[in-house]
Amino acid sequence: MVNGTGDEEKFAPFTVWSDDSNSAWYKDFPLDEAMKELAWKHVDFCENCGGSCSPGKSKIIFGREFHRVCRTTMRFINPDLMELACIKKMVEIRKKDVLKGFSKIYTG
Repeated sequence: MVNGTGDEEKFAPFTVWSDDSNSAWYKDFPLDEAMKELAWKHVDFCENCGGSCSPGKSKIIFGREFHRVCRTTMRFINPDLMELACIKKMVEIRKKDVLKGFSKIYTG
């Protein structure tokens, strides 16, 4: 999800939230330590926005436990090149999860 206008203006001009409403996508996926540190720096903690996840959940993200985490899990505001590389890795992780789900559906 990408946003930066309207109700989310404080996140302008460019914000990327990860898609993780109820999963273990990020729990133990193998990443190098530098990428883990970058991801952990961008864990999105609940701000009681009135969404369905308030007051956040406990989640294990790349082997580290966090509390009061928003359902989006990660938020990158105006990402730099390293943060964009991390976002790309999050997309790859999600893609693998989706393909794994399709594989289960079609192989029974």
